[in-house]
Amino acid sequence: MLGSERVIINTARESMIKLSDLRAFVRLLVITLLFSVPLCAQFKYSVGLGVGVGFPDPSKFNTSISDSDLTAVSSFWMPLSYSISVQAYPSFRIGYLKVSSYVLPNKSSDNFVLPMALQGISAEAFFTFFKRFEAKFGVAPIIGKAEFLQKDITARTSKFGLSTTAKAGFRNSAFGLYSWMGIRMYLMSFIAVEGNIGYLRAKFDGGKWKSSTGSGISGAIDLTKPFLRFGVVAGW
Repeated sequence: MLGSERVIINTARESMIKLSDLRAFVRLLVITLLFSVPLCAQFKYSVGLGVGVGFPDPSKFNTSISDSDLTAVSSFWMPLSYSISVQAYPSFRIGYLKVSSYVLPNKSSDNFVLPMALQGISAEAFFTFFKRFEAKFGVAPIIGKAEFLQKDITARTSKFGLSTTAKAGFRNSAFGLYSWMGIRMYLMSFIAVEGNIGYLRAKFDGGKWKSSTGSGISGAIDLTKPFLRFGVVAGW
């Protein structure tokens, strides 16, 4: 009995060693492939998809909606990020940048949500180092849109005199400026990953909330804070 237990223990130990060796081999293979694939020059054309992280100040807006017994929206904002760019000069690119939380909006009570989106034309200067890395500095004048919507409302739950349609609410707009610096790492000749840290200057004024049927909402949402972006870039 003791001998069979030893056999089982030794077999399990050998299997664990083989599994560890396999993991090490796979890790080495991935690293070798990443750093052995020849790279082209920076992308002439590129598209990017990622996520942003912002920290707006909705305190005045939350004070306004609390008067209607609605819960506060979060001061943490995580929009999706989209970009398209073209290299206009050897170390300069222009493009289009958009960040939007319409997929994952900040939420209040009674089915109210607060999606926000910013978009604009971007200009970016960059230089490469260590062959595979790129430092970049960019700026974009932006146009912003915010909506405070109540979805699937009924006459019983409607607030602010909103129409009882499938979606009703308030809208606001803003102008601003977003500047950033970041690092891009080229993994292969057609794909890269990047991270950006920047500063956003924009504010949705409290007196500009509009609705075709309702009234009674105010309060500013200040986006003038640091703003981070992380994403994947494909190009050719």
